[in-house]
Amino acid sequence: PQLKLTEPHVNYIKGIIGYYQPNKPEPQRSLAVFKELLTMMEDAIAENGQFVMDKATLKAASMKAAQVPDWIIAKDFSVLKDLPGNIRSRFIGQTEAVDGVVRLARIGYGGGRTDEKPVASIMFAGPTGTGKTYLSKLLAKNLGLKLITMDMTTYRSSVSMDRFLDVMTDNLTINPHAVYVFEEIDKANVQVLDRLYFLLDEGIFYDRNQKPMYARGCYVVMTTNAGYDVIVKNRDKDNVRELFELALLDRFRPSFLNRFDEIAMFRPFTDPEYVDMAKLHIGLKASGMKETYNWNLNVDDNIHGLIARESRSLTFGARPTLRMINGILSLGVTNYQIEKAPLEEGSTIQLDLVSEEDKRFKLSVEGGDSLEFQVNL
Repeated sequence: PQLKLTEPHVNYIKGIIGYYQPNKPEPQRSLAVFKELLTMMEDAIAENGQFVMDKATLKAASMKAAQVPDWIIAKDFSVLKDLPGNIRSRFIGQTEAVDGVVRLARIGYGGGRTDEKPVASIMFAGPTGTGKTYLSKLLAKNLGLKLITMDMTTYRSSVSMDRFLDVMTDNLTINPHAVYVFEEIDKANVQVLDRLYFLLDEGIFYDRNQKPMYARGCYVVMTTNAGYDVIVKNRDKDNVRELFELALLDRFRPSFLNRFDEIAMFRPFTDPEYVDMAKLHIGLKASGMKETYNWNLNVDDNIHGLIARESRSLTFGARPTLRMINGILSLGVTNYQIEKAPLEEGSTIQLDLVSEEDKRFKLSVEGGDSLEFQVNL
């Protein structure tokens, strides 16, 4: 079958793709739509023997060519409805930040917006290891968007400005619909912040030739550790938010901070949250083992408490917890396979705490042997 496009078809496509893929030049962006239409036509004919090329089809092809997620094209807003639950199933604590990213996603994608600003812009501020980057990853995954991460420590000096402009120009051209994470934004040169000021305020990023690059399809997240010491020191005080905002003003201009839709304060994890985190990530590790090796892993509840107590840290947040979980499980499995026998598909594995004081554990395999091992936590 051949794809036959009339002049009105082509003009309609140019208008639609110009909105959803504004930074890629012609004829490349329209050719991408034609390629998408060919794929849609072949699939439709193979499935039901016919292909209807109306405005809805042309718009869908244009949006797919611009990497707009399928759920937005289909207007499947159950994605936004399920977003908080899907994030919470893999993320512990930070209620303020989770509520913020969900609220902004719902407004940005389902609120009938008419402005040219990014879909949303939010600053994540707080101590290291409290989930700022991880929440960004979960947000992108659940929205079906690419995650574009930029380490702003590489743009500290004015001489790095041209490189930053080129990287941003390339990203906005190739990925107009994505979650953009600017990590450690407080480390960026002031010239870099000035360019991002316009991105937040107008949805426009100016390249090295002052050509406007449009960011209306971007969900912008900027992370910083600025103010972390104030949060840690005053975490139990009622006015910690007020003190935190004052600390941010020591690092950022008020006009810059005022351009964000929201600023989320990340707090140190509480003792119960460390226990919940241990349970969650041991469960995720067990699910991964099941999917990859078809192993069935069961873990003694006492291990959750031990990991929570031994790994909690105001300085490093959740990172020691995740390292400890991986260390205990991986060491136990490795030692068993070296000293006892290979673990076969379908094996049921039980991990128990033998001695909290000595940090001794026992790994047992149903129908097989058991092995005690010690971990230096």
